[in-house]
Amino acid sequence: PGVSMDLAQKLTDLGALVIPFDMVELPEDDFAFLYWQSGRRILKAARLAKDTPGLFPIYVSNFSCGPDSFIIHHFKRIIGSKPHMILELDEHSADAGIITRCEAFIDTIRNARTRGTSRPIPLVSISSNHANRRRVYVPYMIDHGYVLTAAMRHCGVDAEPLPESDNLTLETGRKYTTGKECYPSIITTGDIVKKTLAPDFDADHAAFFMPSASGPCRFGQYNRLHRIVLDELGLQQVPILVFDQTKGYHQDMAALGRGFRLHAWRAIAILDSMQKIVLERRPYEINKGETDAVYQEWLDLLIKKVGQDSSTLKSFSRQVRDAFEAIKIDKSTPKPRIGIVGEIFVRSNQFANDSLVGKLEALGAQCSVPPLEEWLDYIDHQRKRRNWLHLEGGWRDWAKQKLTEIVQESVAEPLRKQFDSSIELFTRELSTQEILNRGKTYLTPAVEGEAILSMGRVVEYAEHGFNGLVNILPFGCMPGTIVSLLLHQFRHDYGLPVLNVVVEGTKDPTESIRFEAFIQQCCEHMLNHQQSPKK
Repeated sequence: PGVSMDLAQKLTDLGALVIPFDMVELPEDDFAFLYWQSGRRILKAARLAKDTPGLFPIYVSNFSCGPDSFIIHHFKRIIGSKPHMILELDEHSADAGIITRCEAFIDTIRNARTRGTSRPIPLVSISSNHANRRRVYVPYMIDHGYVLTAAMRHCGVDAEPLPESDNLTLETGRKYTTGKECYPSIITTGDIVKKTLAPDFDADHAAFFMPSASGPCRFGQYNRLHRIVLDELGLQQVPILVFDQTKGYHQDMAALGRGFRLHAWRAIAILDSMQKIVLERRPYEINKGETDAVYQEWLDLLIKKVGQDSSTLKSFSRQVRDAFEAIKIDKSTPKPRIGIVGEIFVRSNQFANDSLVGKLEALGAQCSVPPLEEWLDYIDHQRKRRNWLHLEGGWRDWAKQKLTEIVQESVAEPLRKQFDSSIELFTRELSTQEILNRGKTYLTPAVEGEAILSMGRVVEYAEHGFNGLVNILPFGCMPGTIVSLLLHQFRHDYGLPVLNVVVEGTKDPTESIRFEAFIQQCCEHMLNHQQSPKK
């Protein structure tokens, strides 16, 4: 009653019979696409309310509730035209406002139709049904998307990467979302809709690619939101090709073409190494802009090579290394090292994080960002764990996954070695288990996803003598919020300056002051560490 503003009593006082949905037998609809059990029960209750004359639902939510931001979309489709109320509460909710909303709702339903007309929750197409006969558009997150689409083309899939996001992306995405969804879902929605409006878009021969997961964060629901938006645009014939990172991983991987995984893995190993070199050398370059120019030149060549032939990638890697080593740098004045963690989309996407790395470098810092390999290694590790415990698959699937990893490393390691002389830190990534072991001091690995990876990585940054940490997260991000709280204890344990940066596509007038103060703290930490190494 305290959290809900005593809502049940207020409705009772207005003459309504209040029935908590815990007290009724719910229908058998599975809603298997939703991996939150409480969310499934909410949708079952919505189905009951829609089909029961005289029963009208009130959806009680709270400000910035992550699951609700997606569940409400499905709730509305089920309820359809039947009167309902969505009540969002927080610590600022006023008694008078709640009573007014309740009175208006009671007045609405007194003479309302007893049944509503609902709309079905659309199914999401599976990749294997369409990948060979449609052009597959891949929304941009990070430059790795370019080489992944090139690898898809090499393996027989007509794939095309969408361009980097821009202000039109954000404006478009906000038109087709409520604003309560996480920032990356708004951006990807904007990129998808923007493409459908392009003059060259052929709906009958197009599809959109979107990875998925089984929680606990909201990422696995993006494809459902995109499906709803495309349906509302009248594009029901355009499938979303879901790439499942968990249960359907091997099936969906096979649909991308024979040999795709190894072909793409080689390219990822090279690109991860290139980005590590950029982050280490760019802050010290003598000719400003040279590092970015070299990176862009060799990225274009890598994309072209992956799309055609990868047989000479070892010699190509040496050429890339030599090109970066030719850049003149001056490291006579050391710069504070800043480790960046957080939600994988915003930490990787320059538009989403508003050029975070560039701003920190402009203030005199050297940054480090976890590579894409970290996440790929983690989802492989989790699949093996589920197979071993027979939660998914079994020992045969575990052996298949283990053998795949061995083959992957055998083809990627010769490429990584070409960059060893050019990379000072993190020439090799720690195994996922080592990352989890570092992070479990602060969070149990049973809480799957980016939160435990971020906590493991910040400990690794501390072990490498970094001078400060940035946790970047979309507004309301569920794993990011957990990390921002746990970093209070981490800061106490390691004495490192920590900055939490929340992004949502708006400008923060205090950002520059916060960044400058943070860098000053990092510089002081660096000086203290140099003067007292033992400390």
